[in-house]
Amino acid sequence: MENKIKIKKDKKYRIKTKSNYFKQKYGDESPIIHMLERDFEVFGDKWRNRQYVPAVLAFMLRQVTDDVYNLSEPAYYGKIETFGIGELVFKSELELIK
Repeated sequence: MENKIKIKKDKKYRIKTKSNYFKQKYGDESPIIHMLERDFEVFGDKWRNRQYVPAVLAFMLRQVTDDVYNLSEPAYYGKIETFGIGELVFKSELELIK
């Protein structure tokens, strides 16, 4: 099923994928993320072509630990609320907070 959500930079989203990676790093398995931009806007290319960037390496690790690997889905880079740390997430992992 295609994710029809339109991602907007000025909105907040919850990462709906239950993540052991996020639980260990932030104490919340589904943290809030905001200031989202497409991967290529931030890194100058798609994430998979920027494997030397620390955020991309962390994303690759999370894909393995949380079993969320997907090469065709749009990825977004945003800041985890409260921490201000940047993370990459797939579009299907996001739900808008109203």
